[in-house]
Amino acid sequence: MKNSENILFRGVSEAKWRLLNSLQRFWIEQKYSEKGVNYQDFLLQLIENAKSTQNGSVVKYLQELNLDSSNDIAILSFLQHHGSESNTPLLDWSYKFSHSSFFAIDKLDEDKPTKTEIEQYFSVYYLNEKFFKESDISKIVKAAIDEKVENIFQNSIKSFDDVPPEKLENFKNAMTENAKKLFAYQKEGKGAVRHVTKIQNLFKFPFAFFSDRKLFRPFRYSLLNNFNIINQQGAFIWNYSPTKPLEYVAKEEYLKENNDKFFFCYCLNINKNLKHHIRKKLEEDGITNSYIYPNSNNIANESFNKTRNKYYP
Repeated sequence: MKNSENILFRGVSEAKWRLLNSLQRFWIEQKYSEKGVNYQDFLLQLIENAKSTQNGSVVKYLQELNLDSSNDIAILSFLQHHGSESNTPLLDWSYKFSHSSFFAIDKLDEDKPTKTEIEQYFSVYYLNEKFFKESDISKIVKAAIDEKVENIFQNSIKSFDDVPPEKLENFKNAMTENAKKLFAYQKEGKGAVRHVTKIQNLFKFPFAFFSDRKLFRPFRYSLLNNFNIINQQGAFIWNYSPTKPLEYVAKEEYLKENNDKFFFCYCLNINKNLKHHIRKKLEEDGITNSYIYPNSNNIANESFNKTRNKYYP
């Protein structure tokens, strides 16, 4: 599994757990559904608070990185990786088996008494990225723009009022179909992604997949806004339900058009007694706590101290 490509992994410390994101677990524990709290309204308020807290620091931070601060998924991505009390509707996955194995054993207590066999195991879920080919919003946006490339190009040409007619005609003749597509992507891509990823529009998608890996820039979600997601090689899956596990929602959608057996993903169940052996193997590959959860202060301090110690041990 270590050198696999285009496979998504998720490690969990209890094999008995469902694929619930942190906000769903909070929602269920607090019994918000029974209390009548509206899930969509809660998320809209969460986004607004994230943008305004501490004088809009998150917005300023994203803008300085030339990322889209109006993209709700970018805001949720930031919240996902900061704060011990922060919960979001995004479920973390990684393109690395080793990284997900680390998460599975990170807070694992293998000495905890078990009542059933399943409690003796932790799990690493995995599935092929191509499963999401119809729920990858970047591809949905790209397909929508492809259908109106010529209109986008012609409407843009009309705005070139100060260009001499002869030069404008030469420009139009020089534009190949592929060049027109690239022009349309650059002009409309970022705004289209921003529109579709608004919280109220996301609820039109029971589940959706988000990754900035290998994406053409106009279709990126501005997810790479912190050390954690970069080192963890992460991706996210959105689930529109406040209480249903991801595998349940995916199955419901699949059975709307199919009637055969459905398995959302595969799962490796690993005995908890192997925790120390696995941790040793991961450390040999440099997969440590400080790498998975990088800290800017620690990086700066360690860099200086290593340099100082070389010259003045």
